[in-house]
Amino acid sequence: MENVVNFKAMGILVDTVRVLVISIRLFINCIQKCILFATLLPLAVSAFELPSGRTLADLELGPRPVGPSDRAVRIVPWAALPGDVQQAAAQGSKLYFAVIEGQVWEFDLQGSRSVDPFLDIASLRQSFATRAPSGGLRGLAFHPDFDSNGLFYTFHEEAIGSGGIPDYGDTSSIASEFILAEWDFANWSNDQPSFREVFRVAFSHTDHNAQQIGFNPKAKQGDSDYGNLYLCLADNGNAPNFTDLHDPFQVGQDFSTIHSSIIRIDPLDPTSFSDEQLASNGLMRSANGKFSIPLDNPFIGAPARRDEIYAKGFRNPLTMSFAPNGKPILGDIGQQHFEEINLIESGANYGWGLREGYFITTYADQSTGDFLGADVSQRLVPFGDEEEPAVDFQLRDADGSNPRQETLARTGSNADGMTYPVAHIDHPPNQWDDQTAIIAGDFYSGVWAEELRGLYLFGNLAWDQVFYFPLGDLKNNQQPVETFLLPFIDHEGESLDFSDIVGGERTNFRFAKDSFGNVYLASKTNDTIYRLQGTPLLGVSILPDTILGARYPVISLTRPGPDSSLEYELEISNNLLSYELVPLADYEVLSLVNLDNGTETITFRYNQPIANGASAYFRFKATVRQPES
Repeated sequence: MENVVNFKAMGILVDTVRVLVISIRLFINCIQKCILFATLLPLAVSAFELPSGRTLADLELGPRPVGPSDRAVRIVPWAALPGDVQQAAAQGSKLYFAVIEGQVWEFDLQGSRSVDPFLDIASLRQSFATRAPSGGLRGLAFHPDFDSNGLFYTFHEEAIGSGGIPDYGDTSSIASEFILAEWDFANWSNDQPSFREVFRVAFSHTDHNAQQIGFNPKAKQGDSDYGNLYLCLADNGNAPNFTDLHDPFQVGQDFSTIHSSIIRIDPLDPTSFSDEQLASNGLMRSANGKFSIPLDNPFIGAPARRDEIYAKGFRNPLTMSFAPNGKPILGDIGQQHFEEINLIESGANYGWGLREGYFITTYADQSTGDFLGADVSQRLVPFGDEEEPAVDFQLRDADGSNPRQETLARTGSNADGMTYPVAHIDHPPNQWDDQTAIIAGDFYSGVWAEELRGLYLFGNLAWDQVFYFPLGDLKNNQQPVETFLLPFIDHEGESLDFSDIVGGERTNFRFAKDSFGNVYLASKTNDTIYRLQGTPLLGVSILPDTILGARYPVISLTRPGPDSSLEYELEISNNLLSYELVPLADYEVLSLVNLDNGTETITFRYNQPIANGASAYFRFKATVRQPES
């Protein structure tokens, strides 16, 4: 794009042109992984039966196509992280990363890490328990009023029995305990922020436990959702034999337990308020008296329902982000075949352990009704429209009891009442070494990779895959959205994989997003944080110098920043046919201003007077720096 500005001052004409040149060749080849996808696809079909005429491709569940080259971005090393990442959170102009070892580390947006942890739970809590990969520090969240109240929350593991009887869970069989903790950075004691335990939950297994937490970033003061904390709790433990059993502790559809749920609470200490005062603010006191429950939660007062539950039916909701409208988006890790991205609605049931993705686990042979294991009894639940009517299913409970027949569909008059995934990937075409595990990412709204604006990103932590789909497709109760693999390129524009950079095929990464909408990938494989960067858009304006006049143009460049991965050089031409590098001595920097949207504006003055009647054309060349070896 060219911006031409004419200056007429003192009879002198100066034409200025801004041209951005990036030394990146954007092209993507169909690499060997695509061939691997095609080879593995029959394995995906053999695990269960699809209705006649239906294929995985029809459901967009097969191998994901690589996105077009104009989506290609680079993965630029940004910072080193001393520990295994679990969750990240933005606060102001800083990014905070929680590692399972118990520390929260603070980074500025140039990737510089604080010398000491922002919070070191391992040193402050003798009862803190770290246990890779499922224990330790699991989640972090800043209260939306952190700047005034100083309250910060963590979800982390502590030693069994260290805090008395847990508030939730089967206390007769405890394998692990996790607490929601409140840290008050406005009130310090003995050189540490004040601590308060909000609640404690017991699990009967050491896997599928407490996961990420977060406040709705779109809620404003006065909104009903302002100050409410969402917490992800898994199904209490993996199946002892996961090829045969779903939901071994039978909590997925048990609304009397907070396991296998997304819960929603107001974590602030309510002890100074009466029940009447809480009710006037739309809250009710929790059973342990240490937090409050929003009265607009979907199951308030319902028989055999926990008031805290916001949504139900998850296997292992490891990761969470929020949609532009403030609704949570979860990545729920699957078991037999399917990984899910779920858009969370109040009161919705996402099906585990009766459903996995778009499939029902019938536990029954569809011809004879005989009992079958979960791994051979999954059947597609039809959409339910006129072209695809409901289906009569032979069903049994997970233990083989209660044989029955039901007519079910995802929608329509025979709707089963479940909410199905927005996006969905199948295991064999998208796995490495028999491993697949989905992670929720975030929508892109930053300045470093304009190519990704308007997209929702998510990934497969067990491999090196990052997927995307348009934000406009983020809707419930539709056919699964078509997803694409995000193409990556190196500094020269050549196609490469995330694993090529990380140095291991199991990249085991999490997403992060700063306050300006830029997205990062943090890998546990090498404890490195990367920023997604494309071809940044540059804004340029040229004006005559206020004192010296138009013969000395002043050029302002607005660019993402600060940054060290791109090098900007000013070039000049008198004919638009060839450009020469402007020597550093011929121009000077007048100012550098950091803006509030993650960009910076640098202003130069050209100090060699332009001859009367001459034309001068300027452009900035942005060159991708060669990574240091």
